[in-house]
Amino acid sequence: MPSSKAEGTLPSTKGNERPSSSKRRKPPTSDDEMPSRVLAMKPSSKGTATRKKKLPWNKKEVQAVERHMKHFITSCVVPAKRDCEKCLGAEPEVLKNREWQHIKFYIYNRITAYKKKVVCE
Repeated sequence: MPSSKAEGTLPSTKGNERPSSSKRRKPPTSDDEMPSRVLAMKPSSKGTATRKKKLPWNKKEVQAVERHMKHFITSCVVPAKRDCEKCLGAEPEVLKNREWQHIKFYIYNRITAYKKKVVCE
């Protein structure tokens, strides 16, 4: 009969029996027993991206965007990235502090306001 403590095999368990808990690791009872590597870990930086401060739209920027993107507002279609980049390319001096996402969000908000205005009338 083979030995149950043969090298590389586990002792047999019947049903839902668990091996004795004497070999399980017990959680430390105080901070002194915590490994130093756990205390030295930096907190996760996930979700802590730096945000740029909100920059209000001036009249020249609004006029430039509306000159090129008015049809998106009246047709209630949010422009794609390439449409916004065309607008940036057409008005580089006026829109030098804006990215394509700023234009897209501006048009989206104008569409929302336009829809509310049309419904209220």
